[in-house]
Amino acid sequence: TNTNGETPIFKAIFNNSIRALLMEALINSGAQLNVVTDKKDKGGGGGGEGLLHYAVHLNRADLVRLILQHRPSLDVNKKGATPDELANQLNGSHSIKKYLQQISELFKWLEENGLNDDK
Repeated sequence: TNTNGETPIFKAIFNNSIRALLMEALINSGAQLNVVTDKKDKGGGGGGEGLLHYAVHLNRADLVRLILQHRPSLDVNKKGATPDELANQLNGSHSIKKYLQQISELFKWLEENGLNDDK
């Protein structure tokens, strides 16, 4: 973890050439997906955000899908925005916004029906 609270998987998300492969390898090796950074917001990610927020900032539907396959927390960032709210604020791609909304609804339903496994 660096001084901004970013673990290696946060840095992997910015690797343009192999980010998806690198992130998948880190996730499969047990990387924590529910870490929130301490980084001050400077335009692209940060500001006390989780990994899913970073993927939304980058408008990367493939990374959003990869992260969500492992059921991370959909909690708010330190500014009070969930990843789907952030996608709407940033005018992200329609597919990301729709996917995040559907996943949020699914996670809520699972929790309401006692079917979440606290992953």
